Amino acid sequence: MASDMERTALSANIGQLQSILKYLAANPSPVISNPPNCRKRASVALIIRIKPHPDHWPHQHGPSDCRRKSADSISDPSDEFFSLPWVQNGDPEVLFIKRATRARDRWGGHIALPGGRRDPGDESDQAVAVRETWEEVGIHLSPKNTIYVGNLPERVVSTSWGKVPLMRSEVGSAHWVSLSALLSPSLRTYEYCDVSDRLANRGNDVVRTFLRIIFGQMVCAAVKLMPSESQYSDIPLWLDLNDSATTGNPLTSLLQRLWTTDHAGSSNKDRPLLLWGLTLAIITDFLYLSPAYDALRLWAYPTLTPPDIRLMIWTMTYSFRRQKQLELHQLQTTSANPKLAIQALPNELNFGTGVTGRLMEGYYSLFKKAVVVSLIGRLSFGVGIATILWIRYKQ
Repeated sequence: MASDMERTALSANIGQLQSILKYLAANPSPVISNPPNCRKRASVALIIRIKPHPDHWPHQHGPSDCRRKSADSISDPSDEFFSLPWVQNGDPEVLFIKRATRARDRWGGHIALPGGRRDPGDESDQAVAVRETWEEVGIHLSPKNTIYVGNLPERVVSTSWGKVPLMRSEVGSAHWVSLSALLSPSLRTYEYCDVSDRLANRGNDVVRTFLRIIFGQMVCAAVKLMPSESQYSDIPLWLDLNDSATTGNPLTSLLQRLWTTDHAGSSNKDRPLLLWGLTLAIITDFLYLSPAYDALRLWAYPTLTPPDIRLMIWTMTYSFRRQKQLELHQLQTTSANPKLAIQALPNELNFGTGVTGRLMEGYYSLFKKAVVVSLIGRLSFGVGIATILWIRYKQ
């Protein structure tokens, strides 16, 4: 039998989830237009299911408990679905996919939400998510078996510190993760990714190695996923496509494997499932609508591993980060509806109207300046040392 503490925790999660869904249904996020010279659009589906507790299976309360009469009932405070006993005692879970690792694919092996690029035949962004979810994980998001709630804040997806590519790859596995795990501070960690992928997408191995020596790795906030259920596809998690990454110089291939180790882009099948990057930003925007989620405390800004660059980034972005914290804290303490008020703030860089868009707006501008200052400092230090050695040599 479930303990009283366990039941209380599950009931709280269901209550928070219901509040979030009602908010999304009542406050649709605005549509963000495509940037100039970019026609690509993509959509993902954030799919949530209620996993019944062993002591409260749906059939114990009658077959009608598994059905939902109206798709619009989610906005009703007395929503019939959330009042069902098995739902009240269930555990909300989110579906994630792990993309198959493809050589030279920067998204290979990453945790993501089902979805993909919009095709000319798709009627809407929602239609994209429905089609891609069926193609990737075999779940049909029809009105008969799902409740469509609304959309999270849209965003411009930018990589290479300014470019806007949208890519897709095969799915290697699918994982259901409890909402409680996503809210747990103890599962917060960091992901290390190869910065050369962002700066030299089509560069050769020499250029990439040079960039890795200079900039190290990028450190990003991450969440360690603890799936309650996992399914694996017939596609190998590592796809050897016989491209330049595997048929090139053996030395550079070895360096690539040593560099990535068990981090992003690694072919290590035993590495933990880490939620980070764009998908973490989407989940953060969703969890921010829960009163139990402290975005200010749990969010971590990206940085780089070299100590001098890391210190410079921290120093030059300190005032910026403090200002962002004060802005959100002021909204939370003075606004009657801080979750809605954040969407009314000016958004010059078009990062999106969610909390992560607000936290990141303007950050990368200072990030790049800090990197430049660090490189100038390295160069000045090197010139100074060389000058001293030259003077001593002449003497």
